[in-house]
Amino acid sequence: MEHFELLREYVGGIQANLIFGLDMDEGDEPVELSKEFMSRTPFIWPTVNIPIPFGGTPLFDQYLEEGRILTAMPFSFYNAPYLVIKIKNYSPIAYYEKLLEMFKHMVSKRMLAARFQASRGPIRVGHLFRAREIRVHTYRRVLTLLRTDRQFRAFHEGESQELPEFYHAEYERLLGPYASLVSREERRPVLQQRESAREARASAHDRLVGAGVLEMPGLAAGDAFERQLAQLATLKREVSGGPPPPASAS
Repeated sequence: MEHFELLREYVGGIQANLIFGLDMDEGDEPVELSKEFMSRTPFIWPTVNIPIPFGGTPLFDQYLEEGRILTAMPFSFYNAPYLVIKIKNYSPIAYYEKLLEMFKHMVSKRMLAARFQASRGPIRVGHLFRAREIRVHTYRRVLTLLRTDRQFRAFHEGESQELPEFYHAEYERLLGPYASLVSREERRPVLQQRESAREARASAHDRLVGAGVLEMPGLAAGDAFERQLAQLATLKREVSGGPPPPASAS
């Protein structure tokens, strides 16, 4: 809290980004602590985010390896209010209920009044507009489907791999007249883990050997490969007449 108070003296508008649904979150405590944070810092605009496993991130690698990504979900839904993973410690229904609890607290009349009183100048008006922009009804719609649509709930619980009709309809609505250009099969993303750095070097080494650029095809990626790349760079500089490389610190 002290850091935010200090920032407040120099920054007119501060936003705090909260993520709810990580593996460390369990029970009511994360929700209550988030609400307490909002109440004690009314001069800050909070955002509550859903974990999204974007490709090329550690979160993606972990969730894909653990089989927790809803692999049939198109990339168009990798944003709020949609859930594209299986949350570790909450059922889909419980998760959305707690999300809504935080959003209701965030945009309550009491919190808006506190923000208005704690802010200055145009920031006051900004808080009002931002509160109106929060699409709480979209989270309620997802929660209603989870409670009433068995197939929708089974998909989010990981029991079904079939994309619910709700998402097909939303996808087609987003594409408008171009929806027919993407078949239902093509909407399913191709998910694969990143190569490790060592695997990537080994793959590059094999490609260079195959192209006749490097010799010694039996060498594994590592220091030997790095030396060969350095030799190639030196040869290129000699041919082009460029400056010599800097001396190595080692």
